[in-house]
Amino acid sequence: MISLSRSRRRSTSGRWGFEFETLVRQLFSNLGYEIIDEDFDVRCTNPLHRKRSHEIDFITDLNSEIFIRSVYSPEGRVLVECKLGEVESADIEEAKNKLECLNRSAEYEDVSGIIVATNSKHEAEIEDNVFCWDEKKLFFYASKVFHLATLQKNASRIVKEQRLEHYFYTSFITNYEIGSRTAILRVTVFHEDEERPLNNSIITEISRKIGEKYLEMRDMFPDAQVQIDAHSLSGFTEDIRVNKAFSYDIASWSFLLRI
Repeated sequence: MISLSRSRRRSTSGRWGFEFETLVRQLFSNLGYEIIDEDFDVRCTNPLHRKRSHEIDFITDLNSEIFIRSVYSPEGRVLVECKLGEVESADIEEAKNKLECLNRSAEYEDVSGIIVATNSKHEAEIEDNVFCWDEKKLFFYASKVFHLATLQKNASRIVKEQRLEHYFYTSFITNYEIGSRTAILRVTVFHEDEERPLNNSIITEISRKIGEKYLEMRDMFPDAQVQIDAHSLSGFTEDIRVNKAFSYDIASWSFLLRI
């Protein structure tokens, strides 16, 4: 039911803006975010905004057993605003005004922060609880959805993303592919740090994490292999780019690293 404080709207951003918003909304859905509400106007309650109402693109919250929340996402319910072209300070202020009026409404007083999605380049975090998903992040998260779907095809169990302990910006997904004579342990790594590239210590920690799983698999399949696919928002250090094969000395095994 629509309250007196808000009303439904049709997109006024034109064809390309509508299509971009649709793609962004689909990406959030694929990442396990529940779309709580979309495309409506909320009544403006602050006369300093000099508006009768604010157009809201959509409100969402993570509701997934598979994906973990992005480090570039506020906790709880999030206001997502889609912007074609460069994001300017006026766009951020407008989004903050929308959040203020949402929080004053009975239905959306618990919306905690903002993500501005854009098809252009932008710096990392704008300020507390206001994040920008620029073209690089959108492609990064789209690749996460694609790789999970690929792993899930041959999975014997639900494949879940895990945060790497002691590495806040890094997560990984594991899956077994077992044939009649051999097996492959596939690991997909996602490194979300925009400033510090993925380095050898992270890959070493991943190898420690999956070492026991590999040894168990090798007991059944002596020729078992490990393949690690790594994706990074900030690229890779030189040792990763040059030396794509590493050895974990305790377990005495090596793996193929693809970047």
